[in-house]
Amino acid sequence: MVRNLKIKIVSVYFNYGSSGVYKRLAKVWEYSLKKNTPDADVELIKVDPPKLKNIRKRSCISNTHKLKIWEDCIEKYNCPILFMDCDILVLGDMLKPFEEDFDIAYTKRSSTLPFNGGVLYTKPTEKTKKFMRLYLEVNNEMLKNPLFHQAYRRKYGGMNQSAFGYLLEKESSQLTIKALPETWNLCEKLDRIPKDTKAIHVKSRLRRVCMSGIKEPNTLQAYRLWNQYEEEAG
Repeated sequence: MVRNLKIKIVSVYFNYGSSGVYKRLAKVWEYSLKKNTPDADVELIKVDPPKLKNIRKRSCISNTHKLKIWEDCIEKYNCPILFMDCDILVLGDMLKPFEEDFDIAYTKRSSTLPFNGGVLYTKPTEKTKKFMRLYLEVNNEMLKNPLFHQAYRRKYGGMNQSAFGYLLEKESSQLTIKALPETWNLCEKLDRIPKDTKAIHVKSRLRRVCMSGIKEPNTLQAYRLWNQYEEEAG
């Protein structure tokens, strides 16, 4: 049983200094995770953001750097690892999916995009390690070749997700990949959050609301939850 193994939960936090946005998000992520998933070994990796010549590529380059850290962790730790973005509010125990059979598990999404790459479950298998190496290689190639990225961006979104989507199409038969319900990484339907939701991705409109405190009906329930946890975290 994987529950008898040490399970790590890893997130990467870029220290942008004067910008307090990610500092606030990461603090709530860490607090809510430790509160609701107390059995995990939580690691928040703080790094300086990449130095950029082209500011318009910041998201792609930063996410590529994050993915390199994820791949390093796969090689370093011989244990199940849950990778999470630091802009996630955790509402329940995140470890249960590890009881299922897979090498890698990701979370589905109900909009035009098929999945959300901010939560990735991995088990310590050679197939997983090979997949993560390929994941980084494809991501790096997309960073070098914008046309390659653009061909998959229409379907999958950002660079990390485009690279992952490419591998789902080309390499998924080589290992066991499981798609989890979006309640493990919810980023839509924020005005009627399902009761079994375990995590909410604080991005786009919800992030703006959480950072500004300006309430709006479509995100009110999610905002109240995030604000409650931020107050608890102190």
